[in-house]
Amino acid sequence: MNDDEVERYRSIAPELYDAYTAVWGPVVQAVSVRHEVSGAPINVLLFARADDDVVRLATHGLALAPDADGVALGIELLLTAAPDLAGVEPRAAVDFVFDVAATLLTHSLRPAPPVLMPPSEASPWLPSALLFDEPLLEPESIAALEADGAHVHLVAMIPIHPDEYEALHAAEDVATEVDRLAALMDLTWADLHRPPSPAVWLRP
Repeated sequence: MNDDEVERYRSIAPELYDAYTAVWGPVVQAVSVRHEVSGAPINVLLFARADDDVVRLATHGLALAPDADGVALGIELLLTAAPDLAGVEPRAAVDFVFDVAATLLTHSLRPAPPVLMPPSEASPWLPSALLFDEPLLEPESIAALEADGAHVHLVAMIPIHPDEYEALHAAEDVATEVDRLAALMDLTWADLHRPPSPAVWLRP
């Protein structure tokens, strides 16, 4: 992006933008929309570096947007995926992140990880449900911070298969079951080509 584009996107929440780029490097691509109810501007920023094995899609400005009750949401979303986005066009992935963000605002939802969202036709991937979790692989400096006059909590949105959603949804302790799934998976959450975890279809 050129300098004018950077400043236009950055201006929505400059301190958060600078915190993102300090950790993830320059923004490669950005898309901006206005929430149809509140009119608040929200960006989705794409971060990709040659020395990194994942790309990141992060909302920017969502934390400052008012929910249905008029209260700032306080949450930004992070989607981490393999560089090919499992064959999905970047704009389709961006639109999905916007859809999830709009759902949170419309229903005044602030997922306190770990939280599940059921499978949705809006997902461009076969792992069509979502697990909201802490961004465990990211530095603490970006996981929770004070920026642009607000406390911002970064929440990872992790696409999971419907079978994985059902297993987690039925668990007495979702956090423990998430840890069990993650420990038994041969592939990472970021690989959206992956089949359902053996920890699901080999359940006792």
